[in-house]
Amino acid sequence: MRLRLTSLDRRLAIAGLVVFASALLLAAGLVSILVALNDDNVDLPSEGSLEEILQEHELAQTSDAPRVNELDGPPPIRISIPSVGVDAPVTAMGLDSRKYPEVPKSGSEVAWYTFSAPPGQGNNAVFSGHVDWYYWGMPGEGVFYHLRELQIGDDISLDLEDGSQIR
Repeated sequence: MRLRLTSLDRRLAIAGLVVFASALLLAAGLVSILVALNDDNVDLPSEGSLEEILQEHELAQTSDAPRVNELDGPPPIRISIPSVGVDAPVTAMGLDSRKYPEVPKSGSEVAWYTFSAPPGQGNNAVFSGHVDWYYWGMPGEGVFYHLRELQIGDDISLDLEDGSQIR
């Protein structure tokens, strides 16, 4: 004798399989997230805060010791990335009164942060610029609008205050 499943029985069986498969996927996803959050093998400091780091930086800047950035090299004054149409002035900027990085005041300007290394000195120099910008209330392209089109090997050059250039 052959067992015949009705259409309702088939639908219930399929629904049960879908619920079971969904529960398995959800459990696998949760396990993956927990493993990723708990096993990063990175020794991060367990104490301290951003405010403490900024206070230490501020104390170092106000001490009698000369600022590292002033000794390492001249600041950048212009950035050029011909492949994506960037040719813009660079302005040295720091942190505002709330300890946030200052931002360029126009869409065509690039900021170099004085709390980062001067370009070419063996450390990271940090720059920022707008991707988009509003001109007279209308949206437009910022200096870094086409940066996503940059390819490995494209030239980037920085003109420095002393007349030298870094590529």
